Amino acid sequence: MQYELLWKEFLSIAREEVGSRAIETWFKSLTLDRWDSVSLTAHVRAPNSFIRNWVTKHYASVFERHLK
Repeated sequence: MQYELLWKEFLSIAREEVGSRAIETWFKSLTLDRWDSVSLTAHVRAPNSFIRNWVTKHYASVFERHLK
């Protein structure tokens, strides 16, 4: 899928910023579901609401910086 490469690149960049532990604990369970290039919006899927809420609360700025 076309989003897999974009997601792998994002994880690589994010790993440098937040560290391997955060990537393995929180980001690896996420998937890039859709990318809207018009609105510059990434639709990321989490396996459950706990992970979604945690990542949103603690790492939203990482997604905003690197997926826009």
